[in-house]
Amino acid sequence: MELSSLSVMLLLTVLLHCGQAQAARPKPTARVETQSTVYTGDTVTLICELQTELTGSQKFHWFKGPTLKNLVELKDVVGDRVSVTASNTGTEEYQCVAKDGQDYISDYSDSVKITLRVRPKAKVRVQPTERVSIGDRVTLTCDVESGDVRNYEWLKDNKPLSDAQRKKEYEISAVDESHTGVYSCRGTQSTQPLYSETSDAVTLTVESGLSRAAVGLAVGLGLSFVLCMTLVLICCYKKGKGAGSVFSSNENQQNMDQSVSGPANSLSESAADAPQTKAGDVIYSQINHSQEDDAVPGPSGALHAQNNKKKANGKGKATADADIVYSKLKYSAP
Repeated sequence: MELSSLSVMLLLTVLLHCGQAQAARPKPTARVETQSTVYTGDTVTLICELQTELTGSQKFHWFKGPTLKNLVELKDVVGDRVSVTASNTGTEEYQCVAKDGQDYISDYSDSVKITLRVRPKAKVRVQPTERVSIGDRVTLTCDVESGDVRNYEWLKDNKPLSDAQRKKEYEISAVDESHTGVYSCRGTQSTQPLYSETSDAVTLTVESGLSRAAVGLAVGLGLSFVLCMTLVLICCYKKGKGAGSVFSSNENQQNMDQSVSGPANSLSESAADAPQTKAGDVIYSQINHSQEDDAVPGPSGALHAQNNKKKANGKGKATADADIVYSKLKYSAP
């Protein structure tokens, strides 16, 4: 009986000491150094405070997460005053605890919350285009999505561009190869957020050789030459076609005149060469017969001819076109 009472007393003593040890763990306090609005990309200072001072190897460790089950320890972030970079929009929670090696000498602090806002982002616009020729005029403009921007910071190849500082627009009247590079910008102001997110880089390429104006002039002259040559060819074609029609018409008219005047001229020449005769004399004349009508008009009606085809060899066959025909001509004295 006495042994059982002694065991109970020992057990109670151990439990009491354990409870006192657990209750003796201090609880630190975590807070943010500045309570102003925080934007993505900002650096935030976290402070962990404990009433009792830490000695020796005792240090504060930091964890990120909403609850104890989801805490993630921040590597290489140790101390009562640390800096972290806000990366995500929304709410982030942090807690701190004091440790001596692997032993916890304090409880976890209550969570400290940080509300993050999206930082306005700048954007570079290039006019007329990002690829230009030597001598062209180029304008680079820094646009910020929101905020009352007062000043602008320009970078070329990640170095400050002194010629464009504090300007919204950076204008180059005549570019040369030295202006080739990577450009970016951001806006700054006196209120939060103090600066915008840096824009995405834009590459300006300056090409050597003919400028765009010269190229455009060359193309225009080439098109004008082609158009002129086309008009000349069309005019020549129409002119040649018209001349051919007139020549063909004239040739046909000449052929018709020759076919009509030929027999009459032959007859006139034959009559002119005939010997002088008296009235009532019979004249035999040699006439080449053609397929035209037998009646041939005489000059002024004074001479009339009637062709009588002779029959060859007395066999009744008609003579050919080239056979000799004897005509009986009756001459009428004028």
